[in-house]
Amino acid sequence: MNTSKVRPLASLGVAIGLSLVSLASVAQKSDDPHAGDQWNLYDPVVGARVVDAWQVTRGEGAVIAVIGNGITPHEDLDAQVLPGFDFISDPDFSRDGDGRDSNARDEGDWREWGDCGLPGSKQSTWDGTHVAGIAMAIADNGVGIAGVASRAKLLPVRTSSYCGGTLEDVVDGITWATGGHVPRVPDNPHPARIVQIQTGAYGPCPDLMAEAISNARRRGAVVITGAANDADDAALANPANCPGVVVVAASDRRGALASYSSYGSIVSLSAPGGSYDADARNYVMTTYDAGTTVPVGGNYRRISGTGIAAAHVSGTAALLLSAKPSLSSDDVTRLLVSSARPMPFACRRPCGSGLLDVSAAVAKALE
Repeated sequence: MNTSKVRPLASLGVAIGLSLVSLASVAQKSDDPHAGDQWNLYDPVVGARVVDAWQVTRGEGAVIAVIGNGITPHEDLDAQVLPGFDFISDPDFSRDGDGRDSNARDEGDWREWGDCGLPGSKQSTWDGTHVAGIAMAIADNGVGIAGVASRAKLLPVRTSSYCGGTLEDVVDGITWATGGHVPRVPDNPHPARIVQIQTGAYGPCPDLMAEAISNARRRGAVVITGAANDADDAALANPANCPGVVVVAASDRRGALASYSSYGSIVSLSAPGGSYDADARNYVMTTYDAGTTVPVGGNYRRISGTGIAAAHVSGTAALLLSAKPSLSSDDVTRLLVSSARPMPFACRRPCGSGLLDVSAAVAKALE
């Protein structure tokens, strides 16, 4: 069996420390201490416009699966996290000493020079943790931030580590997360109807990936991914180029297509992903881990990336399915795309139908 590697595409890997500067012009919409910093949710021009949708639903009953590095403990997430699964089959790359198991903890994806045959080194990205914060961090708990769908549940599915992951592990993770059966793995008692894929590779959509996504959609799941952070045509990478995937480009703090964001005709819509510059206020605040290699404890960090943008869309899909569970995966995609509003700055490259409008999407679902 082919065990081609996939690598993380949907997170920029650029993060800067927590700033004490708040977005003073935005009224605090919850009692979370950093709500005032969340321009990505509340800014009426460049944000996702969540407040009116929250009068209808906070995502109760919805399950969001994140396919990627797993999850770390965090006070703003723990109560919403369901038992996940670790699908990394090769113990030499798992960093937990074994192959597949029921512990989806992110062991860190830091890399030293020469690891995996690659140049350079990097710190751990805590990819699943920061995506989870945007999508469903607990709101109004006096801690940290609010997520788009703060009462949705998170299903962590670990398929990647410091050398990436195999196509087969990712495919099995998608299948299991959405209620399909994977041999020699206990069935998932909490099937997800929203799946965000945080890994990818260059090249056409592999047949195995296309089949897994098609089957997941037949089971009612919406499959979402970031357009990638390569400032290139999103059609060059999978799973973005797989049929039926909601592909999300990143907008910056000005409401323009972010400089790092991939683009193209396959992009469905854009969502706040943050800028890539020296101003801390232009990044997106989310949950993180304080460790540079192994996890040591939860904190908050400002980061940027199309994975961040996609997490806003995953949270919105959870709100839609919570408000109207009868929606099909195609219905959810149609609502996300058709309710998007014009970008504040016209995109220099194709960036989908417009900027995510959470409240407009939920209102449209209930018409």
